[in-house]
Amino acid sequence: MMVNGKVEYNCSGLKRLIDGYEAVSFDIFDTLVMRKVYFNHDVFLLVAEKYAEKVPDYFNVRIKAEHELSETRYPYIEEIYDYVARECNVSNELKTEIMNAELDLERSVIIARETVVDIFNYCKTIGKKLYIISDMYMHRR
Repeated sequence: MMVNGKVEYNCSGLKRLIDGYEAVSFDIFDTLVMRKVYFNHDVFLLVAEKYAEKVPDYFNVRIKAEHELSETRYPYIEEIYDYVARECNVSNELKTEIMNAELDLERSVIIARETVVDIFNYCKTIGKKLYIISDMYMHRR
């Protein structure tokens, strides 16, 4: 929203801007919700610490897996962990255990961004079509 030639970066300005549109989309991660860690790779570091003895190069391989698999499309978590298992030569059982550890940790560090949730709820209240999108590798659980 422009006020006196300046963009108004606040909730009121955003709500006024939204009023002029039929639909609004929100990216879920880092918009509606965020992690309580500074970088998303911090989650991988925490998992790496837990499995340091069993999978010494987990952190580097985990990052490499997501990066390489993302060159053609966004991979699912299972595809990332199939890659990690191949590169680190771990069993399917250990692969699943580490993947679940990452997912559990992700869930434990995710919190709502209250201001953006308030904007989302405003959109719902005034009858906007809402779309929630994500390029995240996790499935709905």
